[in-house]
Amino acid sequence: MMRVRIFLAVVWSFFLCGVAVAGDLMQIPCVIQVSSLVSDGSYSADEIVRAAQESGFKAVVLTDRDLMRWEYGVWPLRRVIKRTVQEKSIFTFGIRRYLDLVAEVQEKNKDIIVIPGIESAPFYYWQGEVLDETFVLKDWHKHFITMGIEDAASLERLPIIGNPRGLMQPFRFRDTLLLWPLALVVIGVACLKRRSSGYSDETGRPLGPAAKRWRIAGVLLCCAGSVFLMNNFPFRTVLFDQYHGDQKALPYQNYIDYVSLRGGLVFWAHPDIENVSSDGPVKIRTQAYPLDLYRTRGYTGFTLLYEGLKQTGAVGGVWDRLLSAYCRVPGRQPVWAIAALGFDDGPDLAKALKDLRTVVLADSFTREAIFRALRQGRCYIVRGPASRDFVLEEFSVSDARTGTAKTSGETLDAQGPCMVTVRGNLLRGQPQGFKIQLVKNGEVVDTREGQSPFTVTFDDLAVEENSFYRCVIESAQATVYTNPVFVRKKAGQ
Repeated sequence: MMRVRIFLAVVWSFFLCGVAVAGDLMQIPCVIQVSSLVSDGSYSADEIVRAAQESGFKAVVLTDRDLMRWEYGVWPLRRVIKRTVQEKSIFTFGIRRYLDLVAEVQEKNKDIIVIPGIESAPFYYWQGEVLDETFVLKDWHKHFITMGIEDAASLERLPIIGNPRGLMQPFRFRDTLLLWPLALVVIGVACLKRRSSGYSDETGRPLGPAAKRWRIAGVLLCCAGSVFLMNNFPFRTVLFDQYHGDQKALPYQNYIDYVSLRGGLVFWAHPDIENVSSDGPVKIRTQAYPLDLYRTRGYTGFTLLYEGLKQTGAVGGVWDRLLSAYCRVPGRQPVWAIAALGFDDGPDLAKALKDLRTVVLADSFTREAIFRALRQGRCYIVRGPASRDFVLEEFSVSDARTGTAKTSGETLDAQGPCMVTVRGNLLRGQPQGFKIQLVKNGEVVDTREGQSPFTVTFDDLAVEENSFYRCVIESAQATVYTNPVFVRKKAGQ
């Protein structure tokens, strides 16, 4: 249960070290998604960690871009005649070097957990005709946030566009067709060696214009064959590329499966944002992609803030529908919400850090405990000027008959009517009014108001076969979003 018994010592420890105790769980404020100088950020990893500590965070998830490279090749020699645009990234910095850098920063800052995450764009594609107004780079800003994979060999094989090691398919017999340019080389060599008695002198040297034509043909065929061999190397096909249009869910589901198989966490990032920009003459467009959360499965969650609240996280939106589907359909996986700062460049990192945090409810102060909590949905989001001061002391759903209670990410098997308890406080004791909305199965079923510190109880809630509850807590200085508690009617009741 997410209970926080705050005595004076605990209050002061929260201010001094940023960690409060919730029963058997610790509340660990985390900042997720900050880029460093390794990729497109403007602060070093040391500077980010220092600023996070000063803002009261106890964990930092660095999310530098894995590979910031796009290219367009001219058919039929797409790998030879091409334009490539590449910026700083983990791949250019060096994957092992990046992991070593984070380990070094962690070693110097033992009172904060530093996690090496990544931000990935698994896929992009070209649309329209070159040198035409319709020529556009699509889905370059459709991103994932990934954490929990800290093995360099696994990161080197991430299945993303621009990383052939990750998308190369196993060799199949039909791949021998990619060796067809060898035929041109063989024919070219034959042309160069051609001898005809009608066009040779007594030493065997060819004479006349016909012999020169054979030699020219041989040279051209050998050169063409060699160039096409270079283009087809390493003579295997890739799962997908950027030249065959929209691949729908395939690239993203493939990425999710890869990360999940290796025990990592993967979150859809900013699904509600549309990005329209340009890089020189190249137009770049990415439409909002909340529906991709329906089209893919097995991911851990999504970033509610920022840019996930318009359609995905709104009451009755995509998230609520996915949670309802989890309640109804066996084998589905719940989807959790986190907050992602999305900070790369800008003059004031400290100011950005004051506005948003994900508070993780972990069983110990370790990296592995944070991963477990995020995987199980044991966290809540706080946004606003008072986000550092607010603590959610309790959000639980309990069975009125047995007293059994569960919190975010858990499932309650209820025998009788349910009761939802919400307790919150601002740790400096400043009075502030709060509005607490109880969301059940995608609808606001009740709204209460309270003054901090507040305790609100929603009781006598009917038990249905399968349902979920989550809360939205609002004030002038802080807005809080909880992850859901699921309720099942106990068999035989």
